[in-house]
Amino acid sequence: MSKSALVRAFRPCARRACLRGGRTQPTMLRHDDNPPCPLRLILQLARATPEPARPTTCCEPSVRACPRAPLLTRPRPVGAQILFALLGPAMAVLTPSFVTGMMSRQILRRQRFRSSMFPLPQSCTRVAFDIGTNNGADTVALAAHGFCVVGVDANPAMIELAQKHVAKNVANFDSRVRLANIGISESPGNLTFYVTPSKVHSSFEYAKARRHVRKETDIVALRVSTQTCEWLWQYLPAGVRPYYMKVDIEERHYACIEALASLQGEHLLPSNVSWELHEQARGLPYPVLDAKLITLMFGLGYRTMKIKSNEHAGAGGFSGVQSPEEVLDVTSNTSAWRSVPSVLANGLGWPRQSGDWWDYHMKLT
Repeated sequence: MSKSALVRAFRPCARRACLRGGRTQPTMLRHDDNPPCPLRLILQLARATPEPARPTTCCEPSVRACPRAPLLTRPRPVGAQILFALLGPAMAVLTPSFVTGMMSRQILRRQRFRSSMFPLPQSCTRVAFDIGTNNGADTVALAAHGFCVVGVDANPAMIELAQKHVAKNVANFDSRVRLANIGISESPGNLTFYVTPSKVHSSFEYAKARRHVRKETDIVALRVSTQTCEWLWQYLPAGVRPYYMKVDIEERHYACIEALASLQGEHLLPSNVSWELHEQARGLPYPVLDAKLITLMFGLGYRTMKIKSNEHAGAGGFSGVQSPEEVLDVTSNTSAWRSVPSVLANGLGWPRQSGDWWDYHMKLT
């Protein structure tokens, strides 16, 4: 950018200073003038070689336009000279090309994730739903297993982290991954989402979030848009059945499990479904709600299941890290599927007594 262009960009700033001061000598803008100076112009000013100062009479009555003398000709105040001397090495790195490169990468990432508004391409024949994406760890793990992934999370900060994680670790992510900042509920609308410092315990259920913080002020309440679980099916390629639906949305898993009963056509049901146990959802003590959901799933054709323990081999991890066939059943300690009637007959147990928590995996047969 030429010096004349810089002058034109900064002329409104300089004019305010000139008219306000009414001096015949040019003055530097004070901090409270708050001129609209873009970053790229500041960088170029910092890197430009000042020309020798020459007198100007921009504020004399005979001069109509204020000012015409380039700002680069004005001496920097002592404070500014000290600042630029200290920041010289850092400013040398922030060349216009460097800044442009950073901005281009950010814009490119946002543009590529705009594809999240469109269905997955027809080349995606194995699709997984990551409902409760969190930081994207499960989405990346599922993509590593060869899945195309549709991920949603109510927390905008988590979706942003997931986008960065996926962009860094998933090849061709723009054609294989869709991420949406949306909450899942029984009906479309808006709900309050309670964010905890740990992030993994954030929930639409205040009681769930409150159990995992020391004081109420640790919780941040956000108002987020919600959709039904069936809304996710719009991302599927034509004629493709979802292979796996992982649900981990903190005491609201039932919203997606019950939604399966409303799908029009058995061909739309996921081949595999998993969800985390409910402790006190809908005011029901464990395992009342989960037993009802397992029975519902059995009626839809999910006749075999496994119960996965998170106490060992990846404790603290996420349920999507393994593919459904790799999951070990907590009772048999094998990857073999068990019949639903036999699991219910033996009881679901109470893993929280030992500090464990379970994921229920069910398979359509």
